[in-house]
Amino acid sequence: MVILQRMLREAGSIEAFFLVGDERDTPDVGSALDAFSARALQTDLRAVYGRPVKRPGVCYFFPRPSAGSACKRLNLFLRWMVRKDAIDLGVWSRVSPARLIVPLDTHVIRLGRCLRLTRYRSPGWKMAAEITAALRRLDPSDPVRYDFSLCHVGMMNACGYGRAQRDSQCPLRGLCKPSRSA
Repeated sequence: MVILQRMLREAGSIEAFFLVGDERDTPDVGSALDAFSARALQTDLRAVYGRPVKRPGVCYFFPRPSAGSACKRLNLFLRWMVRKDAIDLGVWSRVSPARLIVPLDTHVIRLGRCLRLTRYRSPGWKMAAEITAALRRLDPSDPVRYDFSLCHVGMMNACGYGRAQRDSQCPLRGLCKPSRSA
């Protein structure tokens, strides 16, 4: 709560605090997320902990792409705030959907590998950026629009990767090329 209060006090909104570190000429929000998390973690938390702390428990909520994190929660938050459709709120107006990065979860990772959207084996920022780059070729103005569909193929158990059903129920049947290492 102290970090959010600081964001509002210093910038007037979370969006404005985020934009302080944004380099709008970059292809994605990676550098902005990095700066956002770094600045958030610089917040003096003595009022909460009663003493100076080196690694506060809130580090979990402010990962950094520069450390290799896929930043799933922050990318999901950005998706909700920037995109405007039946799922996403779209209340932020100063970040382009074209610059968003797909929130990486188990299902997006599996389908991203099966659909050959990434060559990376380990989940992290590089994998999320590569999957997004592949989706950007389909829709340069809003590559993250495919996230919900990719995620839900896995969530509804239609993806047969590693299961006896194989891809008999998968709506992407014939497009995926599962491999043992996926």
